[in-house]
Amino acid sequence: MEQEDDETGTKNSNVAVDSESCVTVALPEVRLALFQNDEEESVRVLGDNDNGELNILPKALQRCEHHGSVNSKLPETFQTNHLLFYERFKAYQDYMLGDCKPSEVKAFTADYLEKVLEPCDWLAVWSTDVFSVLVEVCNVELKDLKACVELVLPMQCDTRGCEMTEEDMKSLLEVTQCKVPLQELQVVYNESGDFDQTALALEHLRFFYKHIWREWDEEDEDDDFDYFVRCVEPTSQTLL
Repeated sequence: MEQEDDETGTKNSNVAVDSESCVTVALPEVRLALFQNDEEESVRVLGDNDNGELNILPKALQRCEHHGSVNSKLPETFQTNHLLFYERFKAYQDYMLGDCKPSEVKAFTADYLEKVLEPCDWLAVWSTDVFSVLVEVCNVELKDLKACVELVLPMQCDTRGCEMTEEDMKSLLEVTQCKVPLQELQVVYNESGDFDQTALALEHLRFFYKHIWREWDEEDEDDDFDYFVRCVEPTSQTLL
């Protein structure tokens, strides 16, 4: 990363310098844009770069104080379910889907995740209708939108309407070959900021497949149209 030269005053266009603290911060275009919503409340403008573009430092995500219930055994996760319409709309339109056709949605989504997702070594809560359990992500298989995980020991798990032992969970993971859907993962909160983009990307993925995507979308014989314009935009406005 290139920093500002005190003598020449030159600086890299991909770097923002906070004039108050003199801290140089790298701002990759894709990751930065995912955090932009309301200019007054959620971002700080740090000044123009050499190209006349605004350098903006994203506001950090907050933590979800309790996962499931006050008595949960699980660690806190990032709070991502209160995003504004603009935040979701912008991510789908400009970064996740673009002008893809219905048959290209999965490939475009995988490409988007490759740009923003940490590939390994992060903790997450794997949540299903029956349980939530702490796991460590060892690898991501973006083509299938899945993650390879390991159970964190000793097991930290909340169940709903059933009891699950450590052996039960290990057996379940063995059946799934330790692969779980990415949209079922919630990133464990980390104040460093290193995993904010990962948490936000998974929220966009989760919301899309829960509320917008329909299985028959890619089965449409008329596949030659902009999926975002015909399907995502009207559905998003109805939901949000």
